[in-house]
Amino acid sequence: MKSLLFASGDVGGARAILPVIRLAIARAIPTAVIANGVIIGEGEASWTWLTPDEVQFDDPTSRPGALIFASSLTDSAALKVARKAHAAGVRTIHVLDSWATYASRMRTDGEPSFRPDAYCVPDRLAARGAIDDGIPEDQIVVTGQPAFGDVALETGTRDPGRPGKPTKLLLVSEPVASDQGRTRGYTEDEALGLILEALQAYADKFEGSLLPHPRDALEKVERFWLRARGRLAGGVLAQNGLGAIGAYDAVAGMASVLLYRAWLTGLPVLSCQPGLQLASLRQFGERPDITMIDTLNGAHERIQAWASALGPGRPLAPRPESRLHQHAAAAILKLAEDAGER
Repeated sequence: MKSLLFASGDVGGARAILPVIRLAIARAIPTAVIANGVIIGEGEASWTWLTPDEVQFDDPTSRPGALIFASSLTDSAALKVARKAHAAGVRTIHVLDSWATYASRMRTDGEPSFRPDAYCVPDRLAARGAIDDGIPEDQIVVTGQPAFGDVALETGTRDPGRPGKPTKLLLVSEPVASDQGRTRGYTEDEALGLILEALQAYADKFEGSLLPHPRDALEKVERFWLRARGRLAGGVLAQNGLGAIGAYDAVAGMASVLLYRAWLTGLPVLSCQPGLQLASLRQFGERPDITMIDTLNGAHERIQAWASALGPGRPLAPRPESRLHQHAAAAILKLAEDAGER
C-alpha cells in the first residue's frame, strides 16, 4: 500500500496513535510522523519525521495514502495537517483518545468544523456521545482505543498481599481550569480537594500519590497537595512518573482517560466531578462499578462509603471490555489500508 502519515498534539492523542505507528512499521508499511508535540519524545529517533511543510500533498506520486491523526483541545497542528490532506484528496482518519468535546476538537484552529473520512471512537458510549455532539453518524467507527490495548499487563504489577500495609490510592490531576475555565462546572482544586477532605476520616488507612498532568504547572500541584492533603500520607509524583496503574489499589480523579484504564484493569474507580455541566463526561457514571460524584449533595458520604470498602493487594482481572481495545490498532490500520487500496 501507499505510505501512511501520522500527526498528533498533546499526550492523550500521541499515546492513542503510537501503537498504530508501531504496528504499521512492524508490517513494513512506509510510515512518516509529523514532528510535533509529545509524540517526539515518546516515539523513536529512527522513524521518519517530517514538518508539515515537508509533506508533499500536491505530488500524486509521493503523497501519503492516508493520514491518521489524533486531536487535541489545545494544539491544532494535527488538525491543520488534516485539512491539507483532505484538500489534496488524502483519506483522513481521526483517532479519539477520550470521551469529551467530540465536535469542538474539529475546529480548534478557528476554522469551520472539519469532517474526517473516519472518526474512530473507543466504544459505543463514545459513539453515542459523538452523535449527540454533532458528529455525523456515517463518519463514526467503533475501533477501541489503541493506548488501552495492553491493559492485561497491568495485573502482573501487583503485590498480591500486603497485610498491615496502607491502601495505595492514585489521585489523577487534570488542568481543568486552564483548559476549560469553569465550563465543566468545577476546577481540579475543587474536585480533588473534595476527595481529600472526605478522606480525612480514613487518612490512616491510605497512602496517596497525586499524579500531575503533563500540562499541569508542577509547582501549583505541589502547593495544592501541601494545602489539601491534611493527614493523608504520600506525595506528588513526577510528571509522566506513573509507572503501572496496576500497582495501586484504587484510582480517583475527574475525567482522565487514566480512570478508564484503571477501570479496565478491574481497579475500584472514583470519578469526582461536582457540579458537572458537560453531558459527555457523565458517561463515567454509566459504567458498572465506577462511583460517580456529580453534585456536592451527599458527596462526602459517598466518597467515604467508597473509601471504606477499599483494601490493599486485592486480585485484579481485566474487564471484558478490554478485549475491544486489544485490537484497536489493527482496526484503525485496516481503515488506512482499505483507503490505500481504493
